[in-house]
Amino acid sequence: QRMEADIVRRVQELVVRRKGELFEYWSEADLSPRGTFCIPAKLWREGCAAVLDDGLPWVRLQDALGIVDFRGDVHYVKFLTRYRVAFDASYGVSTAGWERAVWSKLMETLLQADLPLREALAALDSTSDGLVSGIEFARLIESCNVKITPLQARALLRSLAVHPPSSESRPATAAALGSTQALAGRVSVWDMLERLTVTLPVSSLSGEEQEIAAWAVSKLRPLARTIMDDAWQRLVPAGSTQSEWPMPKVLAAWFEDEDKSGNGYLDEDEFVAALRTLAPQLETSGCPSDEESLRRLMRYCDVVGTGRINYFELLNGLTWDDSLGDEFRADLIETLHATIFFNIDPMRAALRKFDLELNGLVSPDDFSKALRAVHTTLTASGEFGGSGLGRSEIDEISLHLPRVGHGSIDYEAFLKSFRIVDTLSVATPR
Repeated sequence: QRMEADIVRRVQELVVRRKGELFEYWSEADLSPRGTFCIPAKLWREGCAAVLDDGLPWVRLQDALGIVDFRGDVHYVKFLTRYRVAFDASYGVSTAGWERAVWSKLMETLLQADLPLREALAALDSTSDGLVSGIEFARLIESCNVKITPLQARALLRSLAVHPPSSESRPATAAALGSTQALAGRVSVWDMLERLTVTLPVSSLSGEEQEIAAWAVSKLRPLARTIMDDAWQRLVPAGSTQSEWPMPKVLAAWFEDEDKSGNGYLDEDEFVAALRTLAPQLETSGCPSDEESLRRLMRYCDVVGTGRINYFELLNGLTWDDSLGDEFRADLIETLHATIFFNIDPMRAALRKFDLELNGLVSPDDFSKALRAVHTTLTASGEFGGSGLGRSEIDEISLHLPRVGHGSIDYEAFLKSFRIVDTLSVATPR
């Protein structure tokens, strides 16, 4: 029994360390309907043996872990999210919203690129198959100069596949999205666009723009509702569902329909003319429809300041809901936690070089220097290439850790706060 407990602990550690590879292995072979994430127990065992350790008794372990349902299937996403590296939040670490900053940077870069509609969509989906692959996403991250690690980028894409952007899961028909196997490891371009929406619209907010923004923000919700209603009535095929036509896709159809010049942009006159035909609906929704108001709305949406609106500007102006759910955020943060947990020994050794009194305390500057040194060493050796801890995360952690004594950081307490937990049996610290 003690030996079995030791094996289970080893499995937990292996799962946390190789979570991304397990997800990719199983999702490639997953034949269940989209969003189901169920595989036969035999395939679960094959994946564990191939990715983790082929010498472990996986038949015995599947029973010990209690992961097989009455149909003989394993919900592999629940299995993967069951084990996490947890951090005792009472110690006070904060990542200060770096995960939200990533998406804000992506949207800002796409806005400033000022691409016509079809090129804008190609920036996300270069193969035009309606899906964003890991390679396409990595290229986008690199081109946007977003400072996240490769492991964080993989976690972002994996979370997009696992956690639907909208409140309801959106099972798609085979006709709309192709076979489940074709979706493995990739994400719908429309799901990606929903994630690119941020809590507040991106705006330059300088000079006259500040006055326009103060006036315009309250008009955006009724404006969006009117445009969406118009698009659904005129452009979306009868009998279609919201799962097949999420907001970004509907807006793209409306954008292309109103682009009378066919140049991939909505010029000011095109935008105003389109809304003028919706004047009664706008007034009913609470949005003014006079000429000057419509032109002010156009200038607000024109973030780049070109006198026209690109697709991402329209998407930015008409979407503002929080697109990061708790599960999505937890998946991202775990990449950071896991990197620290699996490198506690080299981090402790580096920190002790600055701890001349050997009392477990260092200055915030020395804390950052020590972790950066570990990052540099492991990166050079190839061990840190897929880590979830970059230089910016190190600085954020140092900035937000509590101070003791004369402004020092208790690094021993910090390192001891990380542990692997089974979320089915223990409430994970936040």
